[in-house]
Amino acid sequence: MEAITTALLTAAIVVGIVAAGGMLLGIVLVARRAKRRHIEDQTGNRALELRAGSALVQLDDAIREAEDELAFAFAQFGAPAIERFRGAVAQAKEAAREAFRLQQLLDDEVPDTPRERREWATRIAALSTTATERLIAETKDFEARRQREADAAGELSRVRAAIEQARSQLAAERERAPGELSQDDRAVLSAATRELDGAVAAADSAAGAIAEAVVTRPAGPALRESERALARATAHLETVARARLGRAETRRSLDDALRHAAGLRAEAAKLRDAHEEAAQRDRINAAITRLDDAITAAQSNASAEARESLGRVQAAADSLDAALGAARSAQQRLEQARAALDGARRQARSELQAASDFISANRRVIGAAARTRLAESERHLALSEAESDPVAALDEARRARSRAMDADALARYDVMQRRG
Repeated sequence: MEAITTALLTAAIVVGIVAAGGMLLGIVLVARRAKRRHIEDQTGNRALELRAGSALVQLDDAIREAEDELAFAFAQFGAPAIERFRGAVAQAKEAAREAFRLQQLLDDEVPDTPRERREWATRIAALSTTATERLIAETKDFEARRQREADAAGELSRVRAAIEQARSQLAAERERAPGELSQDDRAVLSAATRELDGAVAAADSAAGAIAEAVVTRPAGPALRESERALARATAHLETVARARLGRAETRRSLDDALRHAAGLRAEAAKLRDAHEEAAQRDRINAAITRLDDAITAAQSNASAEARESLGRVQAAADSLDAALGAARSAQQRLEQARAALDGARRQARSELQAASDFISANRRVIGAAARTRLAESERHLALSEAESDPVAALDEARRARSRAMDADALARYDVMQRRG
C-alpha cells in the first residue's frame, strides 16, 4: 500500500513539473512574440517618421521658393492673375504649421504610443506631400505662362494663320451647291462665323498687348481665348463636313441597298414561283410588292430624302428577307447576311455619327431619351462588330441604325421644343 502511495505521489509531482514547464514555456513564447512585434513597430515607425520629416523639409523649401516665384508673378502678371497661386501658398503655410506641430509631438520628451507616432507621421507626410505637389504645379504653370509671353509674337502668327485657314474652309463650305447643305448645316456655319469673329478679336487684343509691352497686360490670356474660339469654330466646320460626307455616304448606301434589293427580289420571285405551299408564296409575294413600292419611291425622290428612302428600302428588304427565311437554306442565309453586313454596319456608323454630332452640338437642350437611344445604338453596333455569326451581326447592325435614327429624331424634337 505504501509503495502504491509513493508511486502516485511521484506521478503527481512529475505531472506538476511538466505542467509548470509548459506554462513557463508559453509565457516565454508570448513574451518573445510581443517583443518582436514591438521591435517591428518601432522599426516601421522610424522609417515612416524619416519619410515624414523629409517630406516636411521639402514642403518648407517649396514654400520659400513659391513665395519668391509669387513675387515675380505679381510683378509680371498683376494681382488678379496670381490669386490661385497666392491661395496655394497660404494653404501650404497652413499645412506646414500643422505638420510642424505634429513633428514637435514626435520630437518632444513626452512618451508616445507606437500607434500615436504612426498616425502623426502619416499625417505629416500626407499634408506635406499634397501641399508641395500643388505648389510645384502652380510654379510650373507660371513658368509656362512666362515662356508663353516670351513666345507670344510667334504664337500670334500661328494663330492668325490658323484663323485664315478656317476662314477659307468656311468660305468653301458656304459656296457649295444648295442641295449639299441642310438647314442645320447653315445654322452651324453661322455659329462657326461668330466663333471666328471672336477669335479674330481676341487675336487683335493679344497683338495690342504685345505692341504695348505693358507688364500688367500679358498677351497670353487673349491668345488662349483666341485659340479656344478658333477650336470651337473648327469643331463646327468639322461637324458640317462630317454631315455632308455622311449624306454622301447615305446616297452610296442607298445605291448599294437598291442593288441588293434588286438581287433579293429576283431570288424571291424565283422562290415564290417554285414553292409548293400557297401560304409561303402569298407571304413572299406580299413582301415583293412592298419592296417594289419602296424601290419606286426611292428612285423618284430627291437626294435630300435619301436617308428616308434608304430606311424604307432596307425595311422592305428586311421584310422580304424574313419572308424568305423559311424557304432559304441556312447557307444561303449566311451568304446573304455577309453580303449585307458591311453596308448595314457602315450605315449604322453613319447614322450614329450624325446623331452624335447633332446631340453634341445641342447638348444643353437634349434630354435623356435621345441620349439613351444613342447609347443603345452604340451598344448594338459594338455587339454587331463582336458577333461572329453574320445573321446575328446583321440584326444588331440594323438595330444600331434604328436606335441612332430614333436618337436623332428625339434630339431634333428637343431642339424644336426649345426653339419654339
